[in-house]
Amino acid sequence: MASKVPLTTSKIARRIQFQIGLVIAMVIVAVTLLAYQTSIRNMREDALAGLVASMTNRANYDSAAFLEAEKNTYLLRDEYLRRLTLMGNEDPVGEFDAWFARSPDGLIRVRPERDDHMHLPSIYIRASVALTPEVRRRVVAAFKLLREWGPAMTQRYFSTYIDLPAVSLIMFSPSVNWGKEADKTTNNFDYPPVRNSSPEKNPGRENRWTEVYWDDKAQIYMVSTITPADKGKDWVGTVSQDMAVSDLVKRTVAHQIPGTYNLLFDNAGLLLVHPKKMDAIAKAGGNLDIKALNDPELASIDKLALEAGEKPEIRESVDGENYLGISRIQGPDWRLVTVYPKALLEGRAVASAQIILFAGLLGLAIELLLLAWIIRREVAVPLLNLSAATASVAQGDLHVILDDSANHELGRLARNFMHMATRLRERDHVLKTRAEELENEIAEREQSERRMQYMATHDALTGLANRTLLSDRLQQAISAAQRSQQVIALLYIDLDNFKTVNDTLGHDAGDAVLKRVAERVSVLLRKSDTLSRLGGDEFVLLLPSIGSRADAMTIARKIIASSSEAIEMAGVHFAVTPSIGISCYPEDGLDAQTLLKHADIAMYRAKASGRNAFECFTPDMGLRASEVMPMESAIRDAIRNGEFELYFQPQVDASSRGILSVEALIRWNRPGQGVLAPAAFLPFAEARPGLMQAIDSYVLQTACEHLLRWNKAGVMVPIAVNLSASQFARTNLVDQLATLIAQYGIKAGLLTLEVTEGALLTDAGSAAENMAALRDLGIRVSVDDFGTGYSSLSYLHRFAVDELKIDQSFVSKIGRSDKDTALARAIIGIGRDLDLHVVAEGVETEDQAEFLKQRGCNSLQGYLFYVPLQEQQLFAALAAQRMPPVGVIQ
Repeated sequence: MASKVPLTTSKIARRIQFQIGLVIAMVIVAVTLLAYQTSIRNMREDALAGLVASMTNRANYDSAAFLEAEKNTYLLRDEYLRRLTLMGNEDPVGEFDAWFARSPDGLIRVRPERDDHMHLPSIYIRASVALTPEVRRRVVAAFKLLREWGPAMTQRYFSTYIDLPAVSLIMFSPSVNWGKEADKTTNNFDYPPVRNSSPEKNPGRENRWTEVYWDDKAQIYMVSTITPADKGKDWVGTVSQDMAVSDLVKRTVAHQIPGTYNLLFDNAGLLLVHPKKMDAIAKAGGNLDIKALNDPELASIDKLALEAGEKPEIRESVDGENYLGISRIQGPDWRLVTVYPKALLEGRAVASAQIILFAGLLGLAIELLLLAWIIRREVAVPLLNLSAATASVAQGDLHVILDDSANHELGRLARNFMHMATRLRERDHVLKTRAEELENEIAEREQSERRMQYMATHDALTGLANRTLLSDRLQQAISAAQRSQQVIALLYIDLDNFKTVNDTLGHDAGDAVLKRVAERVSVLLRKSDTLSRLGGDEFVLLLPSIGSRADAMTIARKIIASSSEAIEMAGVHFAVTPSIGISCYPEDGLDAQTLLKHADIAMYRAKASGRNAFECFTPDMGLRASEVMPMESAIRDAIRNGEFELYFQPQVDASSRGILSVEALIRWNRPGQGVLAPAAFLPFAEARPGLMQAIDSYVLQTACEHLLRWNKAGVMVPIAVNLSASQFARTNLVDQLATLIAQYGIKAGLLTLEVTEGALLTDAGSAAENMAALRDLGIRVSVDDFGTGYSSLSYLHRFAVDELKIDQSFVSKIGRSDKDTALARAIIGIGRDLDLHVVAEGVETEDQAEFLKQRGCNSLQGYLFYVPLQEQQLFAALAAQRMPPVGVIQ
């Protein structure tokens, strides 16, 4: 009964096609608008962030050269004056005559047979100068000093010299023989650097920079830093370093983001570099007064540049059409400005939206054609054919009574309904087949959605997590750490000199290197760690639930060690080294943004320290000295003034619940702020080993005082004291403890030292020696937070360990996490097999206590039994369980 039915004969088909087409078109338009808004926002953020980074790097690079030149003049001046002072009243006439002679024009120069300006200073002394002993001393001292220092000080700079006003010029310049260039009319006092450093022109006697000027003898544009040299109240000379500005000009013109351009202004607002006005700048002598150009836009940029602060910043131009990236070059206090047209961003966003719109419209056209074909095949044809078939069958059945008032396909279907039973059975097979097809389509769509979700959260090149997935996992890790009091570490990894790989071997080779680095780092990680690529050659590694900062440092060392193996690419062997910055939660920040920022700061500190290294964030990296010093002073005053107090949290027998020992916990009774928990001050102290060692020493001595007092009263309760990694690594630790035990006359067995796995692994050699010596002394050693590090088992046979403490992150999840429950059971088993005492900390429920007791844990510690107690509260607890005698303890 099948027949070819035109689509136009079905009202339902036309209606479905129109409605679906309209909905799809609306979705395409909405997606296009959203894509445009998102694109322009993201492009703006990325572009401005990149602009700030580029400006910062440029300013830092150029500032370093200028500041080094200033430093050179100070060093040269001080050494010159020192040598003059040492010469006293000596007349170096012999040395003077050996080096210098009067020329036919009357000027005194280096003797012709010894003249070598490429390796020695050149000199001229004016013909009218009387050669007194003082003149000879000044000339000889300056010549010898520049002969020794000149080669090193002109490696990076054009020349360095010492001017003796109206007397002589002594210069080291491999490019120009200034002595030969001078003639009898030459007067070095008329030279601007000398004239401008006179007491009248420079009463403050500070270092100054000249304007950019054309040097007619060197035939280049220069800028000079000048420092007066005064012996007492006498102006004996001027020390100067000349810099050729041609390289800076070339970098400013050439190193720019495509579509942008760079400008350079001096501190007086004069224009030094403009890619379209270099001829005019050259005619003006290297610095152009903008007023002469009658260019309002350039004048407004100049004004904004002069108003800019110390740090690189982004401003908008007066006409609102450009972003202006402004940074200061220290030394001459110049301003570097990058002009970034907003139209660049808008053009890219419009192009992206046009592509999406075109793809959407093309998809709509294809979808409508497919929809028309499917509707005709799946809806119109079956309905019309079925209607004709049922009408044909109905002609012989007079007993069917139906409502035939409907005047469309469904109405005709209703009139023949009673005759469709047989046809329905025949259609059953078709319906099942169609159901299978729909299930396959749904499965394919779900697979496509999973693939899109993966692309949205992973880096396309390396397959690593991207910034979005990193942010999500970091936030989850912080939330989990807040509940379980765990440590999180972020490692910000930046590859050193990666740009050289791209420039030398091409971007395909650079991409291959990035993937190789990702593979090398990935094999070092746990399943719970997340390695992400933020873009370019920057990676961030998230280490959740680690034992301490030392574990993160261990991973950083492994990453650096893995980079030492050379990579072969296109027949070339080279090594790509990393600079790594480390920040830890909660010490270095309580939110994702702060942790990432602090890791980035530490990474740049690692680069500044020489690259191929790692640095841990410390508060003084982000704090000014005015913020750091008061806190450090307050802690040292607290130690001297007795503001610290020890609280004691008992450790009980797992079976009897009787008190076996106590752990000493420090609190700060800070005036005006009440009792401060360790989290308020220990992270700050741990970043300063000397300060942390002072706190550790205080706690050790105070604990010994308590033991002495308790022992005199007949209470033999051991005390466990936590030691920092820096304290445990000290070579005199054992001597210090032996002195304390002898001084207070206490039993060494009553003192237990708790150290983390990270403290043991920071310097394994020193740790092993200290632990052996501690065991000989009789002091017990406990491994705190056991199981949270990367080498939890490897050192148990090597080190003289007496006790293991199960970290509270495992204890808190007993019964809730199969993995952590299994880990707690395994640690107890390890301790039992190695004959070690096992303590579980952070016990808060009876279920946890019962589980630990049944598995053989020896001691329990946590809020289920006791909170940290002051001494008198501890005495009351001891008295309650009849530990004699406690009443006499004062």
